[in-house]
Amino acid sequence: MKTKSNKIAAVFKEELGNLLSSLGELESIKAGERSCYICSKTITPDNLQLIVPKANNKFQYVCNDTSCIAAYNQNKSKLA
Repeated sequence: MKTKSNKIAAVFKEELGNLLSSLGELESIKAGERSCYICSKTITPDNLQLIVPKANNKFQYVCNDTSCIAAYNQNKSKLA
């Protein structure tokens, strides 16, 4: 779902593959080439919690480990 500012607020699990494909990231994630920005665990479609857009169409990922989500939320202004 896109908002007026062209940001995605949330994605249902059933739509995640389409989103990742549109970003050109699906195959890299399926191949185990992306890791959690916080803990370095390999990102998969099943453990992906956050996609953080960066400059030049790059992304950082955060896994679904509760400590990683908390660390990202506590430090997101520093991590940006």
